Amino acid sequence: MSILFDAGRGMADERGYKLALMAGLWRSTVGDAIASNTEVVDWNGPTIDVLCSGPRWKSQLESLRAEILEKLGHLGEHAPTEVRFRLASGDRDDSRPRPRRPRPRRPRPGPRPPASRRVSPRRSGKERTRSSG
Repeated sequence: MSILFDAGRGMADERGYKLALMAGLWRSTVGDAIASNTEVVDWNGPTIDVLCSGPRWKSQLESLRAEILEKLGHLGEHAPTEVRFRLASGDRDDSRPRPRRPRPRRPRPGPRPPASRRVSPRRSGKERTRSSG
């Protein structure tokens, strides 16, 4: 059991080392402006996962994906071949269409009284009797 635990801990240490290495390389590759709005959260094999601070940053980085991978190519055989950009939790991805919400229905007015019983908005029936008398 301890052999498996030690092997697992070694893999975790190696993964943490690779992630720390990529975090440093990420800043030098993309620059301070992008690095301050992103974070490398995983490097698993040929794929790195990058967390973006908002939908606009995610969209911008997706358009720069090929350029970023080209810059990371100096790592040789260990260079990532794929970058996945994700949004930080709580942020909404505006690149996907939003589901349409139905408008709330307005209550329909009740039945209208017959024309003979309608009261003119200018004078009510009581006002007419007072003015005529």
